[in-house]
Amino acid sequence: MKAKQKEYYQRPEVKAKKKKYYQRPEVKARRLEQKRKRDLRPEVKAKKKKYQQRPEVKAKMKAYQKKYQQRPEVKAKLKKYQQSPEAKAKKKKYYQRPEVKVRRKKQR
Repeated sequence: MKAKQKEYYQRPEVKAKKKKYYQRPEVKARRLEQKRKRDLRPEVKAKKKKYQQRPEVKAKMKAYQKKYQQRPEVKAKLKKYQQSPEAKAKKKKYYQRPEVKVRRKKQR
């Protein structure tokens, strides 16, 4: 990009105009569709997988997940789900599996 163009795009009124443009529903929808198409390509998936295998990225995601799980609204949502009949039925069905029974006996 040329120097004048860079200066132009750094001006606050241009930034505001650009931000307003990207807030329009049809623009948001188009950009989201483009992102979905891009994310489905095999080379993009491979690149993402490779990125997520990096130790610093794994640590960052683990820290974020831990912080997220500590939020009171998330804890409440999880507790509410665990009290639901379908969650209890799922848990009971899981504990009936033979390999799980063996593992649980070893833990006791």
